[in-house]
Amino acid sequence: TISFTAGGPVDTLEKLHALNWGDDLARLRATGFAEDAGLTLGTPYQVDYLSLDAVAHGSPTEAVHTTQWRNLLHGGGRALAEVESDGAGDPIALHEGPAKDGLEAAIAQAESLGPDFTARVVQSAPLKFSALKLEGDGKELFIPYPPNLTPLPNYQVIPADEAFAILKPLAAQILEASKGSDTSGG
Repeated sequence: TISFTAGGPVDTLEKLHALNWGDDLARLRATGFAEDAGLTLGTPYQVDYLSLDAVAHGSPTEAVHTTQWRNLLHGGGRALAEVESDGAGDPIALHEGPAKDGLEAAIAQAESLGPDFTARVVQSAPLKFSALKLEGDGKELFIPYPPNLTPLPNYQVIPADEAFAILKPLAAQILEASKGSDTSGG
C-alpha cells in the first residue's frame, strides 16, 4: 500500500460547494456522468517541484518547492480533476488535464508493488516530467505518468538513480539553452 503525507485538508468538497464552485462541479459531474452524491475526493497530497539547477548539478532531491494540497476529484467511477487548495485549505484551482488520469494509474501501479511506500507527486515543468515518487523498504522509486514527456517510460517503476541519470543531462541542456546571448530573447 502507499500513503501520502498526512495533514491535508479534510473538508475540501464542502468548501467547493460553499465557495461557489457549483457551476464547475456541475460541468464536471456532467462530464463524468456523476450524480451530486457521486463526487468524492481522494487522499490529499502535495506536489514537489524539482529544482532544475539541482537536477542538473547532481542533487536532484534537494531544493524543491512544495505546493499547497491537492486531491483527486472522482465522479462516475473516474478522476474528473485535481483540486488545488491554498494555505488555508480553500480551493483555488481545478486542474483537468492528463495528470489526473496519469496520477490515478501511477497510484494503481504503486499499490501493486507489495511493500508499504510513502508517496509524493514530483513535477518539473521545464523538463516536462511528472512522476509518483515512492520511498520505503530502503528504496526510492519513480513512476512517471502523463504529461511526462521525458525519455522515461510512463507507468514503469524506475529506481531514482536511473531516473536522474536520464534527467540530469536534460536539465543541464535546458539551463544552458536558457543562458543564451541572443538579444531577441530566443
